This record gives sequence, C-alpha cells and structure tokens, in this order.
Amino acid sequence: MMDEDGVSADRATFVTHVQNYWTAISLGDSKRANKQSALADAVVHRRQEFGKVVEFLLPLLKHESAAIQCAAATALLKYPPNEKAIQVLQRLQTASVGLVGSAAEVALISYLRSFK
Repeated sequence: MMDEDGVSADRATFVTHVQNYWTAISLGDSKRANKQSALADAVVHRRQEFGKVVEFLLPLLKHESAAIQCAAATALLKYPPNEKAIQVLQRLQTASVGLVGSAAEVALISYLRSFK
C-alpha cells in the first residue's frame, strides 16, 4: 500500500495547486488561477472517492500558510461536522490581512447563506 493510499502525495499536490492559485491571483492571471483551483478541487474529489476527504483535509488546517488553511477549511465546509473549518475561517478573516482574509470571509458568508 502506497503511503496511506497516496495521502501525503495528494496533500503535497493540493498545497502546490493552492500556492499556484495565489501566485496567479497576485499576478492578475485569472485563467491560470481558475485552472489551479480546479486542479486542487480534483485532488479533494479524489480523496472523497476514497471516503477519506475529512481525514485528508484536517491536517491542512494547521499548515503554516494561511492560504493553505483557508483552502482546506473552505473545502471542509462541504463535509459536516465542520466546526473546525468554521473556526479556522473565522480566525483567518480577522487575523489575515489582504486577500486570504477576504477569501475566508467570503467562504463563511457563502456557507451561512446556504442555510437561508
């Protein structure tokens, strides 16, 4: 069995795509950003097929990068219980300056609107 079914490799791939997304955003390259976002989503979807998406994303909530935390927490909102994801996004929206804080805020607003 390869490294817990490739979990570490998939986490590294997810991190790379999220980092590439934010690089593209900072360069104003929306086409590249959208592609990187779709590739990161595909990694999450692959983990979902294994039935272990929550276990895959939870460690990324403690990643050193706020951008990675935000991406992982945003993805986790789709998989209850998601209290940890909500807590991370709440922290990031107030503690992070710039686009990551804004992204966390938008993710929370979208999530909360889904209940109305």
